[in-house]
Amino acid sequence: MSIRHAVPRYWTIQSKESWENAQEIGFLHGHANHATFVEPYHWMMSQMGQRLSGYDGSYPVWVWTEKPDLLQLHHYTGRSECVCLTLELDPEEVLLSDFDE
Repeated sequence: MSIRHAVPRYWTIQSKESWENAQEIGFLHGHANHATFVEPYHWMMSQMGQRLSGYDGSYPVWVWTEKPDLLQLHHYTGRSECVCLTLELDPEEVLLSDFDE
């Protein structure tokens, strides 16, 4: 008998256009145009390079460890149609940070 370990779940909010594009190409990807805070983005990318063995240097897709409340995230939902996606990711491919810090 084998023991299955639960795969952690994460959530991400994406524009409807990003989701439609991901469905066409088969994956989500980050983009420089969405890097609101350029210096922190690049710092996080350098940390990903140091800590994630398979990291290829691309812009990250931001995720939450708890399902976000879309009513509280008006800065996303107020701009365009958005979707909240549930993802199951290998923890070795995720760099967690404390957004509030």
